[in-house]
Amino acid sequence: MSSNDGRKPAQLVPVTLAASAYWVGVNVAGAAFTDAAGFAWSADQRSHGSWGYVGGATKSTRAGIASTQDDKLFQTQRTGKTFSYVFKNAPAGSYVIGLGFAEIDHVKAGKRQFDVLVDGAPVLYDHDVQAEVGRLTADTHTVTVQHAGGDLTVKLAGNTGQSDPILSTLKVLEDPHPIAKG
Repeated sequence: MSSNDGRKPAQLVPVTLAASAYWVGVNVAGAAFTDAAGFAWSADQRSHGSWGYVGGATKSTRAGIASTQDDKLFQTQRTGKTFSYVFKNAPAGSYVIGLGFAEIDHVKAGKRQFDVLVDGAPVLYDHDVQAEVGRLTADTHTVTVQHAGGDLTVKLAGNTGQSDPILSTLKVLEDPHPIAKG
């Protein structure tokens, strides 16, 4: 392409943006919050409407949390022998699940081990935040799961040790471009 008007030629390239149809971020046991990256986290809520928790109790601290710019997300948590989050009528597809933890109690390594299950399948087994990152430190994990459609359930269950499972943040994102496995 060339032109004699002194401007450089432009070429238009079509772009298709893929946005997730299902996108929920929960500040577990906390209020609505916008993090340093601009992501808007929803306040925790009991299971009614489109999503929420079933069971558990809440705990919090004012102490600073290492390995994050967003202390507020990790200063609150849900805990209990067994508790879950239910996301109602989630469409069938591939989902990216983000899990965030912080050990805010004085618990020794090996004394709080728990499993995380999505739709009944384990995605974290014998997880021990204290052993992995230590106390007052953000511990984040991302897993990808296939969901058959209907209610998507994230369940935390105590496995061994004396202390109950904990959870500070939870993201459930439908993956608009799942990678085909073959």
